[in-house]
This record gives sequence, structure tokens and C-alpha cells, in this order.
Amino acid sequence: MKTTKLLISYLLLNLMAIGSIYAQTIVTKNGAITHNNELRPCIVVSLDPKPDDLKEAWRDYLNDTYDFKLKGIGFLQNKDLLSAEEVTIKKISSNKIEFYTNIVENELGSEMMVFA
Repeated sequence: MKTTKLLISYLLLNLMAIGSIYAQTIVTKNGAITHNNELRPCIVVSLDPKPDDLKEAWRDYLNDTYDFKLKGIGFLQNKDLLSAEEVTIKKISSNKIEFYTNIVENELGSEMMVFA
């Protein structure tokens, strides 16, 4: 569980660095999301871009930086819940994890929830 929180924090810090280029102040907060009928802790971020643009940017960032692909966005797909199964981010842990991102529209643009 500690490794998962560390991973999510590390990824969001990288996301915040990218967001600062666009002069958007990014505030993260702890939250919870129901997934597979269980309440799971997550990191929640509100961002300016619309969901479709954010999903594509997030997919590209994870692919370029950590060399894994998110399922749920791409050719003929545009789901709110994006996932990657059995991925390893060596800087965080050598263990394989299931990585999820839920991106939905809100009043500011998008709300992004990241959990593993």
C-alpha cells in the first residue's frame, strides 16, 4: 500500500511539473473512488483541459516516460476509466501493479482520479 501511494505521488508530481508549463496551479487532494464494488483511496486533481485532451496527454506521458500503455483510450475507445495491468515503474518499485485513472468532466474542465 505504501508503494502504491508513493507511486501515485511521484506520478502526480511529474504531472504538476508538466502543468506548471501552462501556468495552471494544480492542487492535489486525497479522495476515494468505488472500483469493483470496493472503495479505494485515490489522488484527485482538477485540471483545465477537457477530458478527451487530458486523456490523450496522460496516455502519451505515461507511454513516453514509463513505457506502458493505458487501455480505454485510442482507436474507437474513449472510456472514463483508463487502465494498465501488471505494469512496473522501476523508480518506484520492482513489483507489478494495476494502474487506473478515471477522468471525467467537471466545472473547471476535468477531474482526474489516479489509483493503483
